Amino acid sequence: MTLSKLVLGGFLLLVLNACTADDVLYCRQMGVEGTTEHGKCMSYYHEQEAAFDADRHMCAREADETYPPHLYDYGSYASVGAGWGGPFTGPRGGFYGGQSIRIEPDRRHNAELDRLRMRIIEPCMQQHGWVSGSSWQAGRQAVRPPKQPRVTKPQAAEELPWLK
Repeated sequence: MTLSKLVLGGFLLLVLNACTADDVLYCRQMGVEGTTEHGKCMSYYHEQEAAFDADRHMCAREADETYPPHLYDYGSYASVGAGWGGPFTGPRGGFYGGQSIRIEPDRRHNAELDRLRMRIIEPCMQQHGWVSGSSWQAGRQAVRPPKQPRVTKPQAAEELPWLK
């Protein structure tokens, strides 16, 4: 086999793996592909994914109250090198000689906004029992009830040590 065939074969494997659904990859990683447990694995994957997505949506709405989606930079378009002229009624609505360019979103700004939102989302997801606010695959933990103030009940008089 030549080197080019090996490279091509490796490339095809990468492409096919990239096209494989996340649920199939998850169950493959669990080592149950082709076994009777595969169906249970797929069901578990989709149940956890749906539960996580529902909780994440609710927590994201809480984050929206402080950091609404309109704060993100979605990019824009601008015209450069254009002038106005005469009776031109073309698709540019009066521009001639200009060019429209795409201004990419500010990725640093959006990353900082994501970080700030996660300060709200992460504790919210942990209150719902998720270990991580980013992925359900990190697992779940037992949801602890809110701490109640500790109240000690007075003991009966005969149980008090100084009365014995």
